[in-house]
Amino acid sequence: MKISFVGLSHLSLCYSAAALAKGFEVYLIDSENVLNEYKINHLNIDEPNLRNIQNKFKNKLHFSNDIKSTNQTSIIFLAVDINTDSKNNVIYERINSLLSQIQKDVKKNIPLVIMSQVEVGFTRNIKWPEKYKYHYVETLVFGEAINRAMNPERIIVGKNNSPQRIHKNLNYFLKKFQCPILEFTFEESEFTKAMINIYLASQVTTTNFLNTIIKNFENVSWNNIKMALSLDKRIGKFSYLSPGLGISGGNIERDLQSLRNLLKKKNKDYSYIAEIQKYSNIFKGWILEKIPLNAKNVGILGLTYKENTLSQKNSPQKLLIQSLKKKSINFMIHDFKFDQLSSEKNIYKNLKDITKLCDVLVIFHNIPMYQTLTVPKHIKCIIDPFVIMKSKKNNSKVKIINL
Repeated sequence: MKISFVGLSHLSLCYSAAALAKGFEVYLIDSENVLNEYKINHLNIDEPNLRNIQNKFKNKLHFSNDIKSTNQTSIIFLAVDINTDSKNNVIYERINSLLSQIQKDVKKNIPLVIMSQVEVGFTRNIKWPEKYKYHYVETLVFGEAINRAMNPERIIVGKNNSPQRIHKNLNYFLKKFQCPILEFTFEESEFTKAMINIYLASQVTTTNFLNTIIKNFENVSWNNIKMALSLDKRIGKFSYLSPGLGISGGNIERDLQSLRNLLKKKNKDYSYIAEIQKYSNIFKGWILEKIPLNAKNVGILGLTYKENTLSQKNSPQKLLIQSLKKKSINFMIHDFKFDQLSSEKNIYKNLKDITKLCDVLVIFHNIPMYQTLTVPKHIKCIIDPFVIMKSKKNNSKVKIINL
């Protein structure tokens, strides 16, 4: 069976890799410019094991700039990532452009599956025969996306109405993943995607809030409380129980803002969403308060919002850099993915080039070279929110600040 993914993006690349690994022939379709940018690594899309799968199944992977090539496939996934503006409002320009091409040049008896992160009501309003139109809930995580695409806990499919059967081609594809398939209406499916992220945002915010409370009490360790919480079946070991620096990456923030806009449009109370957004911004600015007033050169260890991704969307690093620029404080950046981020200003490939010049270090990424960092005697302060550094070699007087 041949499957097409329209709109080259992090989303389509990861799910197309999963389709290849499951034995399907895949067509990745976008404009010639976008395809060329990807081939020369200029799209800043990186995911562990992605290139390995593409190389292994290269005979079954086709890139095309012709939307009509979808006519020779059995399923069409519209899987372009939805862009957002500076306030996390969705921008539909690109998906609408691709959708218009599909509606114009593609046969209407091919199942069209909307995998992009759309608002509630979007799928039903698409002009496509109802029995060939579906919504698919994606739950990828940057840095773990290939594994999650290949091994989902469950698959959620939105369709026109409950009694409707899933098209045989799509059903055949879905069963290859050997997990529960939940069949919802379009709106239920779209809401589920958003509400998964709302729950995750709530967990992150609650953990950060509770962590700030215990700091006012002696003889209380969050790590001990975390252990107890993780063993409670109602909370669980997979919950977000480690304090962090707010919500980053763009996906959760997008769904928070979309739900806020929907509630506002319906004249409903959206204060709960607003509080989550407010607290996220507060925790994201935690590091700004910890930079010493007399800091001259700040080393930033880890540029992307987390390891194993190239995304910097809404990251605390970007907020820190903006603050340092306003205060005219010099900064230097190190990231182990230097080769893919070398176009960034003030980024260095050699970690020693930073540690020998900086008097303050901020550690973001949990990687071996930061865990075993040797600290020169001239460094006054290390801001290590996540307790990544295991020792303070050669500098017993350094001030270390953790969340």
